Amino acid sequence: MKRTRGLGQTLAFGFALCALITALFAAFTIYQVNQLGVEQDIGARRSHDALTALDASHMAEQEYSIIADLIINRNLEEGSKNWNDAKESDLKKLEIAAQIADTEIEKQHAKEATEAWLAMTQIVDKELLPLLKDKNPSLEQITKIDGELDLKKKVISEKLASISEAMEKEAKDADHAFDQTRKQIFLFSILFAVLGLAGAGIVATLIIRSVTGRVRTVSDSLSSGSKEVSSAAIKIAETSAELSASAVEQASAIQETVSSVDEVNAMVGKTAENAKKSFHASKSSNDAAVRGKTAIEEMIGAINDIDQSNNDVSRQLIEGNQKISEITKVIAEIGNKTKVINDIVFQTKLLSFNASVEAARAGEHGKGFSVVAEEVGNLAQMSGNAAKEIAQLLDGSIKKVEGIVRDTTQQVEQLTSVGKQKISQGTETAKRCGNILNEIVVSVNDVSQLVEEITNASQEQAQGVQEISKAMGQLDEVTHQNTKASEQASVAGEQLNVQASGLAQLVRDLKELIEGSGGAPKVKPQAMASEPTPALIQHRRKSPTQPQTTAPAKAPAITEPVHTSDFPNIPAADDARFKEI
Repeated sequence: MKRTRGLGQTLAFGFALCALITALFAAFTIYQVNQLGVEQDIGARRSHDALTALDASHMAEQEYSIIADLIINRNLEEGSKNWNDAKESDLKKLEIAAQIADTEIEKQHAKEATEAWLAMTQIVDKELLPLLKDKNPSLEQITKIDGELDLKKKVISEKLASISEAMEKEAKDADHAFDQTRKQIFLFSILFAVLGLAGAGIVATLIIRSVTGRVRTVSDSLSSGSKEVSSAAIKIAETSAELSASAVEQASAIQETVSSVDEVNAMVGKTAENAKKSFHASKSSNDAAVRGKTAIEEMIGAINDIDQSNNDVSRQLIEGNQKISEITKVIAEIGNKTKVINDIVFQTKLLSFNASVEAARAGEHGKGFSVVAEEVGNLAQMSGNAAKEIAQLLDGSIKKVEGIVRDTTQQVEQLTSVGKQKISQGTETAKRCGNILNEIVVSVNDVSQLVEEITNASQEQAQGVQEISKAMGQLDEVTHQNTKASEQASVAGEQLNVQASGLAQLVRDLKELIEGSGGAPKVKPQAMASEPTPALIQHRRKSPTQPQTTAPAKAPAITEPVHTSDFPNIPAADDARFKEI
């Protein structure tokens, strides 16, 4: 017998050929589209770079206008600010222009433009601005500097404009390459599509012609069966019986799960309530920390007030010492006046002595004058003694006052120093307390946010557990329904097993047709209705009635070259009506 190709091999060959054509077309298209994207990216990037370089080429004109404003208006403050802002912005533009330059010529132009710009800024910063600060600047120097700046401006504009033109040309070249690639992709796509459709049409025609005649009769006869119906029927019956038993166990497990879910729901609710209480407690702690922070700030203010008061007291004591020093000066002046009294006393004594001498010369006539002179001398002596006592008292007072001022000054300085040190320590301690309270406030805020998130999560979890409990109840109902359905499926499985035995020979013929007449060994058909399984026996004991099973008739012996079948409507695999591939 001539060996024929099976249906699976034929379809696999056709599918492989179509898949190969499709894969080639897809690979070519992906490659071309990728190239198209690369060229488009190059063109877009160069266009953007050209615009960037063109924008940078105008910066020299802008800087020149700022310089002209400086020269004309002489507003150095505003003009210097505008000049510094322009320098910072233009330096970034030059750096970008140097980065986007990719050819040697463009890099050289960028370098020359940068050097000209640096020279221009040096001229303005070191020559023009110092010159303009003078009230009467030299017009000749300004004109000279203006000429140098104009040359640098032209160099910057020309070099950056040349970079922009070169990049614009590169963008146009990339756009032209993009158009050429797009046209090639369009033409090759049409060509591959036509070739692929033609090849697929030819392969489909060959497969249809080789398979249609062989499969039409068999497919019409096997519209209600398949080669695995018998084994599937037995498995359905067994599985249905096992499913019925498992459904009962599942229902019990679901009941236990529902109880556990209820307990979890109660625990989640309690957790949510505790989280809410924690949130309120955290909020109260936050408020207390904020109040403590406010109290620390008030204490720092009070310490600062105390420091200010101590400074005021110290200043007043210094002023009092100064006034006491002035009193000391007054006492010293009184002492000086007392010396004048001593001089007067000395002169009075001298006059009294002279009067006594003259009275002695006068004799009797000068006795009265002598008495007066003596009394005047006594008074002068008393005045001199009193003046000495006053001078001694004044000297003692001056020394005591100076000692008091000196001791008071030392004590005030010592107390002020100690007070300032204590106040400084208190201020530092208060600041540390304030910082610690700030950290506490931040930590409490974080804890409050976390507790709030936990509260929200607990509420969502409680809702989720309620949904789970509801779903478990629905699952319990579905389990009971599955139990009933499994019992019905068990009965239907045995009936299907009886019907499947009649399709055994038909399935064998179809397998031989698909695999080829020489592709698989011929096996005698066996009875598909086997002995019932233990699961079926147990299920039958539960069911009062069972359908009777009938074994199919044995197929006749196989003879060559003509094959016969128990089903007269099904042609054999070697029927002459089949066309060989």
